[in-house]
Amino acid sequence: MYQFVPVSDGELGVPCAVQTHYAIGDEHYLFQQDVNSKGWVVLNIKPDGTPGSSIQTGTSALSYDLAFTFEIEGNLFLFGIDIGSMHFISPSPWEITAIHGDGKIGAITDNGIWNNTYELQFPYHLDGQHYLYGASISGSDRWFIQPLLPGGKLGKNETDHGNQKTKYLIPTQIPIYLHNNPTQLFRYDDYDGITRAQDFLPGGKLSSEQYQSPYAGPRFQAIFFANLPDTPAMIGLGDYPEYACAIYPFTDKGGLGEQVGEGKVGAFDKALYYTIQDRHYVYLYSTKGTSWQVWEVVSA
Repeated sequence: MYQFVPVSDGELGVPCAVQTHYAIGDEHYLFQQDVNSKGWVVLNIKPDGTPGSSIQTGTSALSYDLAFTFEIEGNLFLFGIDIGSMHFISPSPWEITAIHGDGKIGAITDNGIWNNTYELQFPYHLDGQHYLYGASISGSDRWFIQPLLPGGKLGKNETDHGNQKTKYLIPTQIPIYLHNNPTQLFRYDDYDGITRAQDFLPGGKLSSEQYQSPYAGPRFQAIFFANLPDTPAMIGLGDYPEYACAIYPFTDKGGLGEQVGEGKVGAFDKALYYTIQDRHYVYLYSTKGTSWQVWEVVSA
């Protein structure tokens, strides 16, 4: 069993709806952007998992709605997408920016525009290759896979695409990495009480076969993969009115086992998970406010 132990809390200078974590060696960093001014800051993260001092500030041409990092051949990059402040406005410009070895943001390495809105995007890796998975949850149900290339480039052609064939739109999807299994796409759907897992295949393909598992737990507004000491698991950030974090281990096929941890947290709608020196942290923040909290996940 696991429990959530409070570490610290604080306030940001301005609301930063878009935040992402990355690590370079033993150093950890937090990228934050104020989507109104397009100004951003990079903070170091202290060993106790809490935000530290600023190491760089700047302004982007785009107001990011999504931002994440990916690493290829030892080089780290930041991928940012502007989709009209989640109002589903097309087209959607994107850009990739280099991250230097000291954690600072560098030059743009690639950019472009999508004609569709893909509110859900993440990078994943399989067999030494790197890909971008994107999906629309605003009406079209379309998904795609596109290669991420050395030098911080996005491949010109999709390797796979299709339409989600579930009754309801899938609001939350993440890549999961299970023991003795290929990388999988895990989908949590609170509408029909079912989780779904599909294998990512070599060559940037997605298997048509799905492993479905019933789920009757609390409703989550964000989920993330956690490689906890005893098991790979899903950590879910609860929604109103409970605002409880919960931990569920993954089964071998990508389903969820019985809950192994829970903790009451504040009224936050976003979270990041990261590990520092084998300690597991959940960083909580709000897209509309300035408050943040850090909790450590420990064995009960």
